Amino acid sequence: MGRVFGYSIVSIGAGHDVLCIRDDLLPKTSFPALDTVTDFYRWKHRFLHFRQSGIDSTRWRGRQDWNELLAEMFQACIFASQAAYGVALPFELGLDWSKIKT
Repeated sequence: MGRVFGYSIVSIGAGHDVLCIRDDLLPKTSFPALDTVTDFYRWKHRFLHFRQSGIDSTRWRGRQDWNELLAEMFQACIFASQAAYGVALPFELGLDWSKIKT
């Protein structure tokens, strides 16, 4: 989803953290972009809380049904948080609809 908005994932944390850097700024950093499926599978902490709670987040790749995808991701975040911590921790998930190309 970040690619649509001009961002590359450069790190996936052990928790819910994903670090994205705007593509035009990426060359000014030492971060390599995690651009391929192979990069994601090599990354040590990929999909940790989703995977631990039985959610297969890899099926979201390449989806274009933004409204349905956003709703699924929102519910998955709540479910993963409740599974890991017993409560739904605060988070924000959204899209800038003006940047979606249809």
